[in-house]
Amino acid sequence: MNMTPLTPLATALILAWALTGCVPKTPDADAPLAERYKNVIDRRGAPHFMLDYDFDDHQRFNPFFDLGAWHGHLLPSGPEGMGGFPGPALLTEEYINFMANNFDRLSVYRDGKPVHFTMTAYSLPGALVQRLSAPGVTVNLTLRFAAARTSLLETQILTDTPLELVWDGELLERYAAKEQKPQPPATLEQAFPDYTRRIVPTADGLRVTFGKVRAPSQLMTSGQSEYQIHKSLPQRTTVDGHRFRATARITGSTTLYTTYSHLLTAEEAQREQRAIAGILAHPQRYMAASAQRWERYLATALSNPHATQEQTRVAVKAMETLNGNWRGAAGAMKFDSVTPSVTGRWFSGNQTWPWDTWKQAYAMAHFNPVVAKDNIRAVFAFQIRPGDALRPWDAGFLPDLIAYNPSPERGGDGGNWNERNTKPSLAAWAVMEASPAIRAGWRRCTRSWWPTMTGGCATAITTATACRSTAPPATKRTIPPTGACCSPSNAGSASKRWPASTITIASCARGSTTASRSRRRPPPPGSRAATTRRYSALSIRINWRATWRRAANAKTGR
Repeated sequence: MNMTPLTPLATALILAWALTGCVPKTPDADAPLAERYKNVIDRRGAPHFMLDYDFDDHQRFNPFFDLGAWHGHLLPSGPEGMGGFPGPALLTEEYINFMANNFDRLSVYRDGKPVHFTMTAYSLPGALVQRLSAPGVTVNLTLRFAAARTSLLETQILTDTPLELVWDGELLERYAAKEQKPQPPATLEQAFPDYTRRIVPTADGLRVTFGKVRAPSQLMTSGQSEYQIHKSLPQRTTVDGHRFRATARITGSTTLYTTYSHLLTAEEAQREQRAIAGILAHPQRYMAASAQRWERYLATALSNPHATQEQTRVAVKAMETLNGNWRGAAGAMKFDSVTPSVTGRWFSGNQTWPWDTWKQAYAMAHFNPVVAKDNIRAVFAFQIRPGDALRPWDAGFLPDLIAYNPSPERGGDGGNWNERNTKPSLAAWAVMEASPAIRAGWRRCTRSWWPTMTGGCATAITTATACRSTAPPATKRTIPPTGACCSPSNAGSASKRWPASTITIASCARGSTTASRSRRRPPPPGSRAATTRRYSALSIRINWRATWRRAANAKTGR
């Protein structure tokens, strides 16, 4: 049975509680931390439809994603899937779709007869593992992510006799099912006639190409996207329509490596070739780097001396969920971001909400702070600027949803991008949690977007403590009770006294009733410098008039 994915709020709260103290002791204290947390998330599955939905129209399997990748893999759900990693699941810009049931599955033959294995398969934080055993032959498969577009499979074969290796795969033909009941139309060709899929053999593997489809809410492809397989072992590949078969021979024990890459554009496909060549030139280095990265995540984050083993497993589940929802920058998105759910129909691709971002960043600051920072930056990259062509009156506004494809009003063809509303902001809360972990470059990063931020409590910071710290340091005023500065009755007086006031995040976090003092001599009270100068490395300029103008516009439907 699949484990229910965590919501961003649950993830943040679990990690905030679980990530303080020291790692709980286990009987095998010398083993890698990741080895202690097998199958925390059920990664098993065998998709038979491109959209293999559960009762709520979300993909019913939970593939393994990492490093911001745009494709994921499953573990076999039974003996028929052994030797391969079912799927893959492809993120087609803004939606998750399965490409195959089990693409690139390995079978082994000895003296022309198939070798019958027994299988042990499990997931670890950062890896999928299979152990195949038969008399005289052992196959160990370990799959990790090596780059933001490429996963890496290590296949170790132990044998004293020559063997024939056979890989096969077939693209899915059936379109959709809900709770395993087929839904119309019956086939992918009927649903998307232009989604022309072709398998093309290459010198060291194959490519799967996809036709252009622009179907918001279902499938979005550029007409240049590809799924590529590259192997370190020479092979012979034959293709029959949407099926392929590749063969190779070995004379004894062998370790070989395979890369899998989902590339969304021709530019990505060209750029990734150099990365793939580097990975195959030094595969063990990339496998070790992935293992070390996850050991660092776990060692850094699992630090609550009071957590039980069960509670610690839930914290690991939260970490795996957050990293699985991490997407590398692509399309309109300028930075890596984190989505609410990679398997949710309406939350996949790189669809990013501010409301979720703040909570995700708060949690990831404890183990993956670089992505926490980029997730915040991704949201502020689309903050409405003064003089915006579409909504200049909303300067400072953060759109509710940004994604791979902008809306038609912004020059794209996306159906998810949403500027109709925003969400209550927890930006200061997230930044205060993330900033200590990102000491290097954090001030330079925040200076690029905090000084231009306008919009007051409704957009910038709505925590009660943030509202209590909006006075310029030079005024040394006592702020009204919590929330009073956000009320309409105080909007006018606030804008008259502090027309371009500065909010100091350090004061917000402490809940101070007066703004923090500068270490340097302050400018004369009442001067322009007094109201605009930053008294903290992290400050936000507030335009109160813009806040309440938007509130008035909302009431009138503008």
